[in-house]
Amino acid sequence: MSRYRIAITVYAVPILVFILGAGFRYDWMIDVALWLFLINAVLSFIIALRSPKRKLLAIGLSLCMAVGLFVLVSFILTFATPDYYGAHKEIPEGIDIYEPIDSFPAFANEEGVQLQLVNSFQPGIYYYTTNFKPYQEGELHLKVFDIQTNERLSSQSILEDTKMVVSHSDTILYAKEFTIYEGSWGDKYGARFELLFRSDKGGKDSLIIAKNFIVEGWMR
Repeated sequence: MSRYRIAITVYAVPILVFILGAGFRYDWMIDVALWLFLINAVLSFIIALRSPKRKLLAIGLSLCMAVGLFVLVSFILTFATPDYYGAHKEIPEGIDIYEPIDSFPAFANEEGVQLQLVNSFQPGIYYYTTNFKPYQEGELHLKVFDIQTNERLSSQSILEDTKMVVSHSDTILYAKEFTIYEGSWGDKYGARFELLFRSDKGGKDSLIIAKNFIVEGWMR
């Protein structure tokens, strides 16, 4: 078998791995497929450069394959990379864990500090709301962790998106929208939400309340 036929034949390998990864819903298989796509694109380009000038058809075919694979991988990485983070996770049992609700609570009859997760317009996008009343000026924010692995979820974006400047004189319920990027729609898993307060006077974050919720990731 010529090297050109070998090159063409192995293009089927990353496609097969990608299909299997999508079927079994494993991120690592998708990653392997994308790397194989890139390797094949590079090899196709090298073969084209080293081909004798008389084999114009083979050169053109190799270049077309290289360009096509590059465009395909770029599209997948930009717009269609699947995320199966939550696909094989189970909701923990034996702990208090709650579903997000669809409307903002009033907290009228609730005692103590409350934290509630509210669904936004798409799965994976949420509001958090709390009746916490600070004793001085400062800042609220969330940290979110996977219950099973204790991995911090969307750490930088959630930190920035959930920051709220608060004051002891406020009479409103605090609420802020944020996004969880790990996972895809329908793949639900457990997450621990920690509400933290940092005083304007400095010092470390103070944990106000921790609560477990069932979440899913937003699909890009």
